[in-house]
Amino acid sequence: QFEKLPFSLLAKTITHSLSAMHHLEISYKNIDDSLEFGMPAPVKQDLYYIMHEVCHNFLKSSMGFQLRCTLSWSRELLQIHMVDNGQGIIRGRGFGLGMQSLQERATRIGAEIDFVTITLRLHVVVRLPNRFLN
Repeated sequence: QFEKLPFSLLAKTITHSLSAMHHLEISYKNIDDSLEFGMPAPVKQDLYYIMHEVCHNFLKSSMGFQLRCTLSWSRELLQIHMVDNGQGIIRGRGFGLGMQSLQERATRIGAEIDFVTITLRLHVVVRLPNRFLN
């Protein structure tokens, strides 16, 4: 599926299926999808699993009930914003293996990932430059 489908469809599928399975609100928005650029299957796969891990962490640990996932495209960059309304990163616990895995996947595909938490909420931002031939 990673070879055949555009990333936006993969992202939409994972958010909708997890939302339906867990009966929590996981919303999906795709901005400027006409600018979606192609990428190799391994890059799509790592992005997919980054989104999957963030969704999984939301469902398992955030104690929130809403997660917003937004893909924003330009010719030069894909930005993925994932924002929940949960408890954020608990002080003293630091980054666990899940966050380390997210960072490793992002680095492997040439993306940057940031984790922002302010009292409540966790905002994960992934930025992938378009370095691919289309």
